[in-house]
Amino acid sequence: MKRRPLILFAALAVSLAGLVAARNTNAQIIVDHQPTQAGGPGSDTQYVNMFGFETWAQVADDFELSAPATAHRLIWYAFYDRDNPPSTETFRVRLYGARPGDGLPDDGNIVYEQFFLDPTRVATGRIVFVSVDPREFRFEIDLPAPLALEANLPYWLEIVQIGDIATAHRWEYASAGRTGFAYKQPGFPDWTHSVIGADLAFQLLAIPEPSTLFSGGLLSCLYLSKRRRSRVARRD
Repeated sequence: MKRRPLILFAALAVSLAGLVAARNTNAQIIVDHQPTQAGGPGSDTQYVNMFGFETWAQVADDFELSAPATAHRLIWYAFYDRDNPPSTETFRVRLYGARPGDGLPDDGNIVYEQFFLDPTRVATGRIVFVSVDPREFRFEIDLPAPLALEANLPYWLEIVQIGDIATAHRWEYASAGRTGFAYKQPGFPDWTHSVIGADLAFQLLAIPEPSTLFSGGLLSCLYLSKRRRSRVARRD
């Protein structure tokens, strides 16, 4: 008799684990810019450059969807100039609209902004072929709230490390699109389009909510529990 709650709990746990796995498997890629391991610009509010001077840099990459979508997860690929990933770090993620005229990021039209402390960071096992051949890292965050994106509307995604002068976070180049990116730095305080025809490496994903599956799995567990109780009652 005492084991039945444990059996029910185990069944529910297995059901939930299956739902989480299905949720990840069913993720739909909205934007897919794969990394090239060929370098990337600084994307860091405070770091020391190769000449020993303290500086900063912001970069943003543009994308446009052919159909509306809702993003739940962001993945990006980056490396550290001296291959010295910090033990803790904070990132700011922004989504800008495009400003009239030149179509670059519009500081007056920030569609989304969120700060993330220590996002998931995993070494991919690849290196980036610059300077000391630093390791490539894959970063992943789940957005606190779903991000609704419109069709046929230009967006600019910015990812920047905040306030860690000991490291230089560099966002990796991507092979997709090759329309270039926008940047700011001390010599160019306004958004400027890159002369390098490379995009930046990231993915935006939509993940269906498994509400129906969850309900079905939970009801199945409750049904099995009810059947067991009925059988015990009949034996008594």
